[in-house]
Amino acid sequence: MSMLAQLSRANLLSPDSELKSLGWVMALFMDMAHAARNYGLLEDPAEEALGPAKAGKTWQPQYFEQQILAYAQKHKIVLVGPAKIETLVADTDGDVDLPDEAADDPFGYSRELKEYIDMNGKVDFVMNGKPLTAPRIGGDDLDITTWTPAERKKASYNNKDPLGRKEIEAIKKGMVMQLA
Repeated sequence: MSMLAQLSRANLLSPDSELKSLGWVMALFMDMAHAARNYGLLEDPAEEALGPAKAGKTWQPQYFEQQILAYAQKHKIVLVGPAKIETLVADTDGDVDLPDEAADDPFGYSRELKEYIDMNGKVDFVMNGKPLTAPRIGGDDLDITTWTPAERKKASYNNKDPLGRKEIEAIKKGMVMQLA
């Protein structure tokens, strides 16, 4: 949602935007919201302030497809992609508040990211009875394909590198699915 607000402020939300996949990506995120809700993953109907509190606007983060549709309608963006896009649009209330164009971080992304980093900035975990710490969010600290063979051996259950020469060569060639 923060990205849509930024794109709106930058006048990049339009039917002839230089972002050619805009209608497709927006539709996919609407579809993702509906699917997640069907699996019980987005259940909290709580409202939050949208932009500065003095604006009096609110939104329901768990129903973010409403704002996606509102942006699409406001900027005349054609939503394409999922076979059921017409049903998704019909089932979604697009008559909701959008932030003021000048609002800085109207969806509270910076605040949420700071809270996430405070809670998850370091990931402590145990692997094979050995305490380990990943020093930051993101990156490839937990991607064993970037570890040295010695690091993989140390973290494995049987003190053997789980990736042999054949697997490493396949990964380098992008043939990961052949390993399954």
